[in-house]
Amino acid sequence: MKQIGHLKIKSLYTRLIEQRHPEWRGRPIIIVGSYQQRAPVLALSDEARRAGLVRGLPLQKVLSRMPDVRVALADRDLYSQALQQIRKRLSYYSPLVEQPSYATSYIDLTGTRRLWGEEQNVLYRIEKELESDLGTPAFSGLAVNKLVSKTAADQALSANEKLIAVPEGSERSFLAPNPTDILPGIQQDMLIRLRDLNLLIIGDIQKVDVLYLKQIFGVTGQTVHRYASGIDDRLVTPESDARILTEKIVFQEPTNDGEQVRWYLFDGLHRLCQTLRKRNLLAGKFTLSLQFADHKTDHRQLNFPGGSQAERIVFQQMERLLTGMLIRRIQIGLMTLTADRLFRTAEQMLLWDPAEETREDQIFKAIDRLEGKYGRQLVRFAGVA
Repeated sequence: MKQIGHLKIKSLYTRLIEQRHPEWRGRPIIIVGSYQQRAPVLALSDEARRAGLVRGLPLQKVLSRMPDVRVALADRDLYSQALQQIRKRLSYYSPLVEQPSYATSYIDLTGTRRLWGEEQNVLYRIEKELESDLGTPAFSGLAVNKLVSKTAADQALSANEKLIAVPEGSERSFLAPNPTDILPGIQQDMLIRLRDLNLLIIGDIQKVDVLYLKQIFGVTGQTVHRYASGIDDRLVTPESDARILTEKIVFQEPTNDGEQVRWYLFDGLHRLCQTLRKRNLLAGKFTLSLQFADHKTDHRQLNFPGGSQAERIVFQQMERLLTGMLIRRIQIGLMTLTADRLFRTAEQMLLWDPAEETREDQIFKAIDRLEGKYGRQLVRFAGVA
């Protein structure tokens, strides 16, 4: 039986800032990407949250409402150090540790009971160690898969309960009262359609025949029904074995300027494809996610059955998706690009005859070498510059 733990660190970003500025303890703190007036709040302390502030508010509005708030710039190096510290702690108990973000981690404790004892006790021990290391509480969930353990950890954090364990066989009933948007990979347009069908919570989806969902949503409907039933086969994947690459672009000021967003899209794809080329990988799926100023998100994806690592090809198709996403005319604060279904280029050559590199392939590999030596600002691309 699988035993998957999910740990969440409460208010990690602001607690790390408090350690740097001890005199700020007990005061409302917000973290922004820049000091520009329209810069959105990226994270906030419990004190700021209790005062009515929320993520996404522009800095100018926060300061007019609460002049004594403490403002700090996001510090990626500081967070990365904390990430490594968390990974080191968890890796002591299991080699299978996955960290989707700075403040959240999965750990696969399957088969470790003879070494460390009951899985719940191990998670309690890790929580105490992380609280000692980082000066902020940790909360956890334990279940047979990633979806249920994450949901349990979210509930533990909300209820201020250190650990919620979901017994094997009760996954379906545990998930039933939760909203549908916690299901993995569910997109905004699908959420709207489910709402139109009056399927508002996971329990509603459980009662629907899987063939009905498949008729409406295709194969995705079948996947959603499996998740709603508490079935999740996703593995805890360490970074060294990751089958997904991600680029996040945080806009210093939220914008709905189409040309600016298109430039950031191409720039993000360029970085993503550079990583693919560096690792000799091809991606079978690319996903574009936008988070708007009203906290809503939209996801679109492209499939490349033969795989791709060429930003121009991906951009040409993804630009059309972006045009449809920009119809909302709401300002965008965050863009996330994901390359999924990764496989090595050598595998492709076993299936098809090796093709000669195109002129464009040669150009981009030359650009990779130049930017690696002289920096990423060396080359600007016509049409999106």
